Amino acid sequence: MSTFAILGATGATGQQIVKLLLQNPDDSVHLYVRNTKKLFALFPGIESNNQARIFQGSMNDANLIASCIASTRAVFAVLASNDNIPGMTIAVDSAVAVLSAMTVLRENDKSAPLPRVVVLSSVTVNPLLYKSEPKIIHWIVNHAFWHVYRDLENAEKLYGEIPEDGSPKPDVRFVHPGAIVEGNCSGSVILSQQSHSAVVSYGDVARAMVQAGEDADLKWNNVGVLIDGGDLSFTPGIAVEIAGRLVEGLLWTFVPWIPRVARRLSIL
Repeated sequence: MSTFAILGATGATGQQIVKLLLQNPDDSVHLYVRNTKKLFALFPGIESNNQARIFQGSMNDANLIASCIASTRAVFAVLASNDNIPGMTIAVDSAVAVLSAMTVLRENDKSAPLPRVVVLSSVTVNPLLYKSEPKIIHWIVNHAFWHVYRDLENAEKLYGEIPEDGSPKPDVRFVHPGAIVEGNCSGSVILSQQSHSAVVSYGDVARAMVQAGEDADLKWNNVGVLIDGGDLSFTPGIAVEIAGRLVEGLLWTFVPWIPRVARRLSIL
């Protein structure tokens, strides 16, 4: 029996991970949420599910997060946002919370094994993966989510730092998907160091995250998400969804006052 912790269980990726893990009666989950109301609405009856333990509170509470991740096989850090808002620090805040919690666990028991941490990132910050993309596409996407990607890069640097107490660095793996759209898993998913599918579903990302958490022999620290059999069909609906995100993101990067005003007027 394996226990997994999910930080961000009510987000789009987190929901899919919860669904996937609860399909196996031998698995259990520790779910961190800031507010249980949304969790209970998404998963009716989960508060009485013997496979799930719920941890509610501030992400800055190191003891709470330590309790959530203690004795787990892997931690899925999927606290994220698609909003390209200046000053974005969600990924960094999540990294600080996880690393602080691990410090608490080491202080409580230096011999206790620490869980692997699987972090949701993006192909856009992984040169091995984005090198195959046309430069203009990479430029557009990178600038459309500029603040999101800088936050991810800063979080990855934090995870890579050597602990001040001289203890070994935690086992951290980064999952770098392409564009993510709504949907369940669309097929078999492969983890790859140098390849990725341009468009994947949240279900595909969840399966990739779980694979990265379960595979004790995984050699790579950074992996792309590859759908076996090809990319998702680029339907008009997917095209419109992605185009809308890109336009809004570019506005936030270059003329942020426009989306700010639009949000105040409930246009965006």
